[in-house]
Amino acid sequence: MRHALVVLCLFSAACSSSPTTGPMGDAGHTGDAGHTGDAGHTGDAGHPRDAGHGSDAGHVVDAGHTVDAPAGDGGTTGLLGTWDLTTTPVGGSVVTTTVVVGEDSLSVTSPGFTLTASRSGSVLSFVDKDGVPAAVFGGTETAGAFDPGLVPFTLGGSWALQGGDQGGASTMQCTLQVSATEIDATCNNLGPTSPYFTFTSARGAAAASSFGDFGGTWNNVWTWGKAGSKTYPCALDFTGNDISTCAGGAVGGTVTGSPLAGIKFTWDGANTISGSAMGWAEFSATRL
Repeated sequence: MRHALVVLCLFSAACSSSPTTGPMGDAGHTGDAGHTGDAGHTGDAGHPRDAGHGSDAGHVVDAGHTVDAPAGDGGTTGLLGTWDLTTTPVGGSVVTTTVVVGEDSLSVTSPGFTLTASRSGSVLSFVDKDGVPAAVFGGTETAGAFDPGLVPFTLGGSWALQGGDQGGASTMQCTLQVSATEIDATCNNLGPTSPYFTFTSARGAAAASSFGDFGGTWNNVWTWGKAGSKTYPCALDFTGNDISTCAGGAVGGTVTGSPLAGIKFTWDGANTISGSAMGWAEFSATRL
């Protein structure tokens, strides 16, 4: 399920290995290959855009918003297409992943896992296969206005999500609210219910960006566990074709603070993406 939870982490690189996530020594918050809550594997997963929100004559249209598309060969398609993603973990071997981004679908195929996402109306479903049984994660959206720019997924509104092992009872439940001024989420472990994480993201100064309403600075505050636990602030900056977040990242393979720290993402306006993720890996991708 950890790959599907990337929807709550906004952006990063999808790859076959990543640091575990959660405070050291805090049971229930660290990464677990058994599909318990884990935001460790982040990726460009999200919510595919409704068919009525496609591109038109070099403009991206979403939920009533029209914005100029970025210049370059990819200007009218944003991130749509098949991407050859190469990830190089610090001290590790190169991993090659194939990412296919569609208007209403996403697939990620890596040596260590596969992730598929599909959308039908307001219903989003993920299947994450990195063990036996596979994990599933999904839910429904109450639509709201939000223009994600070149990202070909509908994000705006309120989401009710849950997941667990395929064929079994749900072990994770999340809510997500996305607007142009605030992005908030809460995730709880189930059976018995216990807090997993929450975050709030308040919009600060605006800036021109290929990422539409993401453009500018967002002040994210992440909390692991119950209310009153230690919080981890992190500024997220979206400017032009670039994304950068606060300094930090994994320490010894474990994220002990904000899982959004230490991310760099650059799109060349056409068919190349590059960056780094949480201080543990560098990545690049080319559209095929």
